[in-house]
This record gives sequence, C-alpha cells and structure tokens, in this order.
Amino acid sequence: MAALDCTLSRLAARSGSRAAGSDGSISLVGADIAGGAAARSLSVTVEGDASVRKVLRYAFPAAESGFDPAQVTDLYSNTVLAHIFEAPLEYEYLAQPARMRPNTAAALPEISADYRRFVFQIKPGIYFADDPAFHGQRRELTAQDYVYTLKRHYDPRWKSGKLYQLETARILGLSELRRDADRCEEAV
Repeated sequence: MAALDCTLSRLAARSGSRAAGSDGSISLVGADIAGGAAARSLSVTVEGDASVRKVLRYAFPAAESGFDPAQVTDLYSNTVLAHIFEAPLEYEYLAQPARMRPNTAAALPEISADYRRFVFQIKPGIYFADDPAFHGQRRELTAQDYVYTLKRHYDPRWKSGKLYQLETARILGLSELRRDADRCEEAV
C-alpha cells in the first residue's frame, strides 16, 4: 500500500493541498463488495477543511475468490489480501535503490554470517481486529503467528497454490515438514 499512499499523496500535493495527518498518511475507508465485484475505497481528508473528502474507488472486473492466503491464487483476491494482512517487512518504493524497511518487525532482521538464519523481532502493541475467535480478549501479534502462516502453506490439507513460491525460497525445515505430512496422509 506504500506505493498507493505515495501516489495519492502526490495527487493531493498537486491539487494544492496536503493529505491529512502529520505523516502524510492516507486512511483506508474499507472494502465495498457490491454487484459481485470488490471495490477499494481510499479516503484523503484535505487539511483545513474536514468536510472535503476525496475518495478513490477501484472496481475489479471479477469478484474475489476468498480471503485465505494459503488458498487464494487469483490477482483480485491477492490484491485485497495485500491490504488486509501485513508482512514483517515492506518495500520502501521511493528509495533509490529500492530497499526493505520494517513494517510489523521492530527492525530489519538479524542475519547470520552464512545467511541461513533471519531473526525478526515483532513490534509490540500490534493487535488483531476484534473477532469471536479471541473470546473477547485483545490478541497481540507474535512471531508465532507468522510461523503458523508459513506452515499452513506447507500443510497438504490446504493445497496451497503458492507453495511453489515458498519452496524456491528453501526455508530450512519446511520442505521436510511437507514430506512428513504427506507420509502421514498416505498412512491414513
């Protein structure tokens, strides 16, 4: 969303106004599902006049197929998912050359000398949206949530269409986890 934020900030700057927020942030109003197509709705409030609101609506030519990252493979669903889930790192698109910066990570990862181990510390104070699954308790994001997410792609039950992308990354132990899970399924 960083690239979209920058684009909207530039549009607001060209019109002689600045995006609301001291950091130039642009707030996501929400996703509007209408007529079978998902529409993104972004809102920019012009400084000085709170009644003026600029909205960009973007309609997809096809409906999203789901919201499970382990099972979704189509462009439109992945576009929506990119704005729902946050990765530990994100691209700093306007930097030359482009580089990564922390998103939910507290800092860039500690990398071992052999480049086989990356240690991320997750920022404290990031919470999931309220959901009945949490039984009314606030649920803070942990590193284990990212581990769980990666392992779901390797679980044969979910038949992840993105598994090949993760396999090429050769994350230590996950291919073995998949082979063990396949053996267990064959035994049953």
